[in-house]
Amino acid sequence: MNDPGEVYPVTQTITASTGEDAIQAVHSIAVPATALTGSTRMRVKDLWNS
Repeated sequence: MNDPGEVYPVTQTITASTGEDAIQAVHSIAVPATALTGSTRMRVKDLWNS
């Protein structure tokens, strides 16, 4: 995850969530015009108690 433009920080913070209550952080990313078609993977980082 060191490529330029590969990290999309979500600045929204969720507090007082049980993890099972459907509270969401919503963020949009722009897919580059040069992106290849087909299946792609996306890494998601989740921080607890930080």
